[in-house]
Amino acid sequence: VVEVMPPVEWDKGKVVRWLWSQRFSAAQRKAGVPLYVGDDITDEDAFRAIAANGVTVFVGRPKKSRARYYVKTPEEVRKFLDKIGDEIIG
Repeated sequence: VVEVMPPVEWDKGKVVRWLWSQRFSAAQRKAGVPLYVGDDITDEDAFRAIAANGVTVFVGRPKKSRARYYVKTPEEVRKFLDKIGDEIIG
């Protein structure tokens, strides 16, 4: 696997914060919670960016990560998201 990164001062954490601020109004941001699911080292910036007010999930074997939660497989991610959807929709 080769991770290609452009030579710019952006990382996934900065992108997540930018999308959160651009996509949602202040009221929506206050009422909502960002959710980020990732599976590699480049996702750590996003985990760090929303650690204080978001839900962070690492996919894979447990290891040192800034993510608060972890799941083992993409199938567990689907189950997790289904459960969240059930809670929101009812």
